[in-house]
Amino acid sequence: MKNILLSSAIITTLSLFSVTQGLAQTAFGLTLGQTLPDDATPSSNNGQYKLTPPKTHSLFDFYNVYYHEDHGICSITAFGKDNEDDKYGTDVKSQYNKIKNSLIKKYKNNEAFRKMDEYEFLKAGALYDEDDEFAVSIEKDDRYHETYWKLEDSDLEEIQLRIRSIRYQATYIQLSYYSSFDKECHNSIDAADEDSL
Repeated sequence: MKNILLSSAIITTLSLFSVTQGLAQTAFGLTLGQTLPDDATPSSNNGQYKLTPPKTHSLFDFYNVYYHEDHGICSITAFGKDNEDDKYGTDVKSQYNKIKNSLIKKYKNNEAFRKMDEYEFLKAGALYDEDDEFAVSIEKDDRYHETYWKLEDSDLEEIQLRIRSIRYQATYIQLSYYSSFDKECHNSIDAADEDSL
C-alpha cells in the first residue's frame, strides 16, 4: 500500500513539474528547442525565419524565430500591429498593459520565475519630452517603456515586452522569448556563415 501511495505521489509531482515547465517554455503554441515548422520561410540568411504559429494573438501581426538545426528554435518574437496615428502613445500603452498583465498572471506563480524588471521612464534632459511626443521619444531613445521577466532552471530564460516606434507617430509592441541556449544558438549560426567563406 505504501508503495502504491509513493508511486502516486511521484507521478503527481512529475505531472505538476511537466505542466510548470511546459508553461514556461511555450509561446504562441511553439516550444523553444523544437524543430522548425513546415510553413517557416527564411527572412534572412542569419537563421531568422517568418512563420504563422499554431496559436496567434489578435494584437500581433507577424512572428519571427531564430533557428539552428543543432538547437532548434532558440528565440521567438512577435511584432504588434502598427498604430499609425499614435503620437501620444495612447493605443500602444493600452496594448502594452494588456499583454503585460497577461504575462504577470501567467508567470507569477511559475516555479522558474525569478524577477520582473520594469523600465518605463523618460531620460533626464530628453529632447522629446512633451505629451504629444511619446512616439518620437521612443524612436529617438529618449524614452523607454519595457518590461523583462527572468526565469531560471527552464529552457525559457527571458521574456521582453517593449514599445517600439517608427515614423514619429506610428507605434507597436514587440514581445520576445529567449531560450537559455540562445547564445550558443547564435554562435552556431555565425559559425555556419564563417564556414561558407
